[in-house]
Amino acid sequence: MRLLSLVEESSSQQALALAEEGFARRLAETEMRFERRLAEQLGALEGRLNQRFADMENRIAAVDQRVTALDKRLTEEVAKVRTELADVRADILKWMFLFWIGQAAVMATLLYSFRH
Repeated sequence: MRLLSLVEESSSQQALALAEEGFARRLAETEMRFERRLAEQLGALEGRLNQRFADMENRIAAVDQRVTALDKRLTEEVAKVRTELADVRADILKWMFLFWIGQAAVMATLLYSFRH
């Protein structure tokens, strides 16, 4: 009876050990599949992120080019306005002197006519 009990206990321990070994093997396989799938998903996510970053860098570069072109155009327009202002200032000074000379001539004529 004792021998039978030992055999049954030994069989049950072997069955338990085999079950544990099978469970450990399946767990390891599942873990490997999970890690492989996780690596694939992370790789795909990294690829999408890299693509988005590249797209954003391209958009930023395009905006930077537009801002640079606008800055150049604005600088040119300001230079034109300054040139036009200088021309207008010169014209105003010319007409002011002509007006003053005309006024001086009128005043001199009036003074001369009142004296005589």
